Amino acid sequence: ARLLAWAPPAPSARTGVSRSGCGSRPPPAMEDALEAFRQTMRQAVQDAEVAVSAKQAEFLQVVQRIQQGRQTLANEESALEEERAELERHQEQLRIQQEEVSRLREEVNGRGLFGCCSRPPPPQADRQLDFPPDVTLNDPSVDQIIGSEGQQ
Repeated sequence: ARLLAWAPPAPSARTGVSRSGCGSRPPPAMEDALEAFRQTMRQAVQDAEVAVSAKQAEFLQVVQRIQQGRQTLANEESALEEERAELERHQEQLRIQQEEVSRLREEVNGRGLFGCCSRPPPPQADRQLDFPPDVTLNDPSVDQIIGSEGQQ
């Protein structure tokens, strides 16, 4: 930048006020320097606005990528929860089927080789049978009670 030496006009001898008065303009060299400074400032502001706009666009792209990532993550979490629920359902079905196989295996093993042809196994010893008070063990109705309880 070039520096201009400018000095205010000398005051008049009578009034002590400069000859140019209050509303005078600075010399043309100073006006040129001032205009060059304004132009430089305008260009700097425009450059700053362009830089800010570029950073803003870059920031918006980052925000958009983050939002897409969040949406993808939410979709994957949802799919994972569905898969977990399905796995739990399958595990429960498998557990029920294993219990059924174990129960059938116990019944078949308890009857021997021709167990499928014989009558059901006797009731378990830890199970209480309710007999009416007037029934004795030699009564034929006991076989009916034991038979109906054993089939349940």
